[in-house]
Amino acid sequence: MLTKATKITNKRMKKALKSSKEVPQPVASYEALNELVPPAKRPQHKVGLMGVFGQKVDTIEWAKKEIPRLDREIMAARKNLPNLEAAGSAFVELNLQLGAHVLTQCVSYHEPLAMTDKWTEVAPDDVIVRARL
Repeated sequence: MLTKATKITNKRMKKALKSSKEVPQPVASYEALNELVPPAKRPQHKVGLMGVFGQKVDTIEWAKKEIPRLDREIMAARKNLPNLEAAGSAFVELNLQLGAHVLTQCVSYHEPLAMTDKWTEVAPDDVIVRARL
């Protein structure tokens, strides 16, 4: 939505500069954004099974309500977690498999020469596909 608003603003400014008119610098506000990008051009998605079925909603307005609701749910769920000892492990997400191979070779350890070579292989069952909005 910001990209669309920026393109519209730039077009207006170029048009005004060609006609030698003074162009006031737009003030960044939610109202100005709504003026530049009408509701029909705002990002939308369907709330339903896999985003294919269901009612079509404005993504930004939906997210403004959904994120705080999910945050409250997460905080409530975290309160019910048992107090466990740290396991000494971490989850690292990399954008390339090559990066994962390089990272496994770069692990430092407090005892010299105690680390052995590692190989990172990916099995289809190990891949978690995450949808991006």
